Amino acid sequence: PHQMLSYMESGLAKFLIDCNPGHIFYFALPKGHILRVIGETSWDWHGPRYELMEDGVAKLVGHFDDPEYIRPEPSKMAFYLEKSLIYLKIFGEWSKINENTKTLYSAIIKKSLAVSKEIFPGSKFHVIMMNDSDAMLAESLANDFKSHGIIVHNISEIIPDILSDKGKYTIQGDGHPNALFNELLGKYISNNIKPNL
Repeated sequence: PHQMLSYMESGLAKFLIDCNPGHIFYFALPKGHILRVIGETSWDWHGPRYELMEDGVAKLVGHFDDPEYIRPEPSKMAFYLEKSLIYLKIFGEWSKINENTKTLYSAIIKKSLAVSKEIFPGSKFHVIMMNDSDAMLAESLANDFKSHGIIVHNISEIIPDILSDKGKYTIQGDGHPNALFNELLGKYISNNIKPNL
C-alpha cells in the first residue's frame, strides 16, 4: 500500500499508464499490509516511510533504511520464538497491530483514493479485501474504507468457499493466489464492474 501511494504521488503511475483508467483496484491483506506500512518486512528495507500527521493525513517522511529509522536485526532466539503463536501475539507480528498502525494504514489507503482521483479524474477506487483470515480486522478496515467512499469487495463473497477450502485457491507451498483464484476474481470483475464509458 505504501508503495502504491508512493508511485502515485511521485508521478510514476501517471507516467507509466498511458490512459485514464475507469477503475483502480487495490488488493488488501489486512494484517500483512499493516505490517508492511510500518516496515516490518525482511525485503522492503528501502521502502517509502509514511507517518500520520496531526490532521490525520499520511505523509511521506523518508525511507525505512534512513539512518534514524534503522531497525535492529532480529536475534537467532527470536527466529525460533516466532514459531510460537503465543510469542507472536505478545511480542511478534500481532503485537504491532494496534490502533496507531491501523490508523496509519487506513490513512495511506484513503490518501491513495484522493491522489488517484487527482491524477485519474473520474476513476473509481476499489479494494479487494482478503477477509478469509483475520476476519474481525478485515471487517473493521472495510467499514472504515466504506465510510470514506471506497468501494470494498470481500473475497469471501467473490469466492464463497475460500473460507473452507483455501488450499484450493493458493499455490502449494507458497501461499499466493493460484490461477483458479485469479480466474474467478477476473470473472467477478468482468461481470460486476462496468467500465466507465
